[in-house]
Amino acid sequence: MTDAPWYVKSARDALEMGYRCIAERLNAILDQNAPGLAIRADPPRLGDSMKSAMGQFRRAMAGLRTLRELPDQNAGISPWTLGYVNDTGNPPTNVPLSTDWELFDPFIFDFLSTGRSTWKPEHWKRFIVDRVELHMAESRSTLEEFSRLANSKSGESWRQAANPDDLPLPKPKHYANGWAAIASTLEQHNDAAFQKRIRVLHSKYPSPIQFGGKGFQPTAEKRKLIEWWNSLEERFSEIQSREINRQHSTARKHSFGRAGSVIPEIQGHETKRRPGKNGELRQSSD
Repeated sequence: MTDAPWYVKSARDALEMGYRCIAERLNAILDQNAPGLAIRADPPRLGDSMKSAMGQFRRAMAGLRTLRELPDQNAGISPWTLGYVNDTGNPPTNVPLSTDWELFDPFIFDFLSTGRSTWKPEHWKRFIVDRVELHMAESRSTLEEFSRLANSKSGESWRQAANPDDLPLPKPKHYANGWAAIASTLEQHNDAAFQKRIRVLHSKYPSPIQFGGKGFQPTAEKRKLIEWWNSLEERFSEIQSREINRQHSTARKHSFGRAGSVIPEIQGHETKRRPGKNGELRQSSD
């Protein structure tokens, strides 16, 4: 990629930086849950961070869009993935360029570290290691394609855009400052119930809303706020699906003698209580 324009090279460097950072975090989780498995990646370099990688990649997007039609918004660009974090039946958890990493990081990695205690090594390999490495290979291939497009482009040379200052300026962000603006952005009625609901949702599913101290109004970038709000339905559906599956699994139990019943998907037995000598209930034992 030595003959590629600066923005393709910059995107490639950012891609590799982000991959190193993600691989380091995931490999630490793999070391605890599936020793012997690891994502193949170089160790992080001094100064590496996901925030830097994402910022550098965003700056390169204006140039990349001159070579091929791409989504107008960075929410549609996902150079990295963490694999199937939420559930193997759902799409993989990708990392779009619109992500606020400081909010995304603790929630996702903490869940993956503690929420997959029943996975065996083959699950970690299939749903995390293989998926992350495949996505990275596809991202690298895509940038190689951009390099070829730049070198084969006829007419105006990409070298005329060799300076970042020659590229069009990004569109300014729009912010919702205060509860009234946040409610208006989400097309909701601003009252105490709405504010309480937003705070509860924020505590469970971190939002882009910045809550200041006493005397400061909450603030959020409007596009990120809407994307977060619209994503809640999918999260609620996932929770409901898990509850239905749990109830279904509990219902699929069969007789196991007089002491209790077996639930196929749950280790152990569901025990019955029986009366003691004086009529009190006591736990039956196997």
